[in-house]
Amino acid sequence: MEGPEFNKYVGGLVHKHTKAEIIIMGKEKDVEVIGNIENMKKVRTNLKVLARSRPNDKYVMVAGLR
Repeated sequence: MEGPEFNKYVGGLVHKHTKAEIIIMGKEKDVEVIGNIENMKKVRTNLKVLARSRPNDKYVMVAGLR
């Protein structure tokens, strides 16, 4: 799976209360959540390689694994 595809599949990072997309990642870690946690659970068990990923894609992956 490629990074942008992964990010879109899991819904990226959203604000915990407003569900608005987070643009600047890492600024408020306590309110950052994965947009679609069910898809994240499906992906994290089988994902081996996150190809062509941007720093934001990697950040979303780490946030989902926390």
